[in-house]
Amino acid sequence: MVLSIVTVLIAFAGVFLIAFMKGAFGGGFAIVGNATKAVPWLLLVKPTAEVWTMIAICLPAVPAGVWLGWRVHGRLDQRQIYRACYALLVITALKLLWDGVSGYLT
Repeated sequence: MVLSIVTVLIAFAGVFLIAFMKGAFGGGFAIVGNATKAVPWLLLVKPTAEVWTMIAICLPAVPAGVWLGWRVHGRLDQRQIYRACYALLVITALKLLWDGVSGYLT
């Protein structure tokens, strides 16, 4: 794995968005559950220095995302939240369809 600025930004954005959704929808239990998975993963995988660097860079995204999620959730109408979630689901579905079709055609 090569740590380019694009790789770091994409990873940070992904972690931030996941934490944002957890904060917006009260996913404290999910955060604790995912944190408990880290111990077995670290025992099995033996991360390289680059992986540890990526973890260190992305770690601040978790509390920042949860904090922003709480703040935004308090200000948004429930209808707006559903629209945003459905938009993200449509984007994800289109990406998965594209990956599947392009992999099949090549």
